[in-house]
Amino acid sequence: MKQTGEFNDILDDVKELHQKKNYQYASDENTLGNFERSGELCKKFYKNEDIAPLIQSMVFMSKQIDAVYHIVGNDKKNTIESLEDKFKDIIAYSALCIMLVRKYLSPYRKLNQIDEVLNKECKCQK
Repeated sequence: MKQTGEFNDILDDVKELHQKKNYQYASDENTLGNFERSGELCKKFYKNEDIAPLIQSMVFMSKQIDAVYHIVGNDKKNTIESLEDKFKDIIAYSALCIMLVRKYLSPYRKLNQIDEVLNKECKCQK
């Protein structure tokens, strides 16, 4: 499938934004470090400790999605990050989620246990 120049330009912008922001959260040695550290905190709430970093990345991504709805829904102007940057963040988090799925769920995929892993009950009180 042929990609348009504009599409590739957007992906290049996403890579540039991710590289700039990644410095604040992770290192070259461990690009997923912030999710793994935050995942350690999530382990207190989830029975399924294996996917805590993935859950944390989805929480971070949902924050960006919520921000888009808030900015658009309330017609906010002059925000610190542009609406376009928020969409780039969502794309970057999506790519990071794919990396985390590959890292943490691949062993289960080979054993056909993904549904079992994803459906473990939450430890938190209801």
